[in-house]
Amino acid sequence: QDYFNHYKSIKKRIFIPKDDLYSDFSQAIASKDSIKQLIESAPSIKEKHDLFHNALNSWWHDNLHYIEALPDNKNVFELKRQFLNSIADALVPQKILDMHQIRGAFASYLKQLEAEFKSLSASGWRPELIPEEQILQSQFPE
Repeated sequence: QDYFNHYKSIKKRIFIPKDDLYSDFSQAIASKDSIKQLIESAPSIKEKHDLFHNALNSWWHDNLHYIEALPDNKNVFELKRQFLNSIADALVPQKILDMHQIRGAFASYLKQLEAEFKSLSASGWRPELIPEEQILQSQFPE
């Protein structure tokens, strides 16, 4: 039921009320694949996901300075703590994921980047941190 609260038009697109307790699938649904297509093409899905991505981009711009300061303060633990708290604060109000889902997913992502953060903390910004392909693309776009 929560899913339908977040995506208002989806329930009406998929189900037709049969009686007080039951619903039938809409006539627009011919197969399982058409359910997926109906959901993915719903304007409320796009709107909600756009809001989520905008909140994520805003969070990134507001918190990038913590990564940039890492070579100076060398505190990877504080960076993780700050990120886990602030990303939950930014994304929970979107009501797509709860605090535990957001923090869990982001903790997993941070774990993948742990070596890079420690290297950045220990050695600062170095050219070796940027992949060669990215440097070539920035200097010689084709």
